[in-house]
Amino acid sequence: MCTVTLQALRPDAADAVTRVHLAARGAYYAAGQPEAVQPEGVEPESVRPDTVTQSAEYTELWRSRLGREDWRLTGAFGGGELLGFTAVQVPAAPTQEVPPDDVAQHSAAEHALHLVALYVHPDHWDLGIGTLLYDAFEKDWAAGGYPRAELDVWSLNHRARRFYTRRGWLDDGRVRPAHEGTDYLGMVLRRHPPA
Repeated sequence: MCTVTLQALRPDAADAVTRVHLAARGAYYAAGQPEAVQPEGVEPESVRPDTVTQSAEYTELWRSRLGREDWRLTGAFGGGELLGFTAVQVPAAPTQEVPPDDVAQHSAAEHALHLVALYVHPDHWDLGIGTLLYDAFEKDWAAGGYPRAELDVWSLNHRARRFYTRRGWLDDGRVRPAHEGTDYLGMVLRRHPPA
């Protein structure tokens, strides 16, 4: 494996971010689709969202997030390509107004950092890239003094759920609908008070 470096992402990385996002998402959707969720005779790939249609939409979404001060995107680069990234939404300060469509709106009142995404291209899974990105996220979380961090994970993404659980994340009871009768589950990481 080549040397992997982390760096902040800029708006011109939106296409690469979208490619990694859709590849990783497609892989975990395919891996997580149990036969009970798949209609009879339908292949897992057809149950996933249409990535071709969504590509342009996601590119614009990521470009807009990459240009905002309340979003931090960090990329893992190796061999000149983006291998994975994290997207973190920083809560608004109590005096700032939170946009109504804000995914972390509920977190702002509690001053929680929201880990919106941690994606690694499936061609680079099991090489430590996710851990490298996660460790950088956790270091930033600790340095920022946030009492909590939150994330949402697809209920059938067992790989991601194990990854976060091993790092101390707990289910927090939040549930929101996903596709095909599945859910996104909320998880929380709390700072332990000093002993």
